[in-house]
Amino acid sequence: PVLGAGVAIWLTMGMGPMGIDAQRWSILSSFLAWSVYLGASVWCMRGAGRESFKSQIPLMAILGMHALLYLAGSVQVATGGFSIGAAPALNSLFGLIHFETIFFTMGTTMFMLLICKERIDRQYREAAKFDVLTGALNRRILCDSGQRMLERCHREDSPLSMIIFDLDRFKLINDHYGHLGGDQILRSFANTVRSTLRPNDLFGRYGGEEFVVLLAD
Repeated sequence: PVLGAGVAIWLTMGMGPMGIDAQRWSILSSFLAWSVYLGASVWCMRGAGRESFKSQIPLMAILGMHALLYLAGSVQVATGGFSIGAAPALNSLFGLIHFETIFFTMGTTMFMLLICKERIDRQYREAAKFDVLTGALNRRILCDSGQRMLERCHREDSPLSMIIFDLDRFKLINDHYGHLGGDQILRSFANTVRSTLRPNDLFGRYGGEEFVVLLAD
């Protein structure tokens, strides 16, 4: 509804029965809509701290600059500083907006592509940490993270507990129910363990049906 409101207002201003000022109102409403939408984009990206990227800051800067230019253009249109139907002078604010729009289009495209690349790279890195079947940490990440946890507990002179699970007669399950049945057992077991852990506990798959839990403090 918020996104559609800007378009509706712009169409109303541009096509409504407003006489000779219809074009001025149309330009003013479109400039204001650009400013609001761009400002909202910057605000949304600013609040996305959970998923921040290096390319996000320059993209926010480009969006914010574009919003300020359109806001300044809105003021000039509202105060009569813009001649309807005449080409703007190159050294005027509107001439600057025309040239800046080229930079805006190229810059936003480039940085959006970079954000997409960073997001994909992050997803691959995150996926590489976990066992695909159970969602538990894989053996390499479990060992690396466990080593850091052990060192921290040693520095702080705090206890560290380790639980090793080995699911008995797992080969019989695979032989009797097939590998799909065995996979379901592993997933169910992993979900059960995860439901009992604290956020900072480590849970990983050490081998085929072997799992490890590390509990600091």
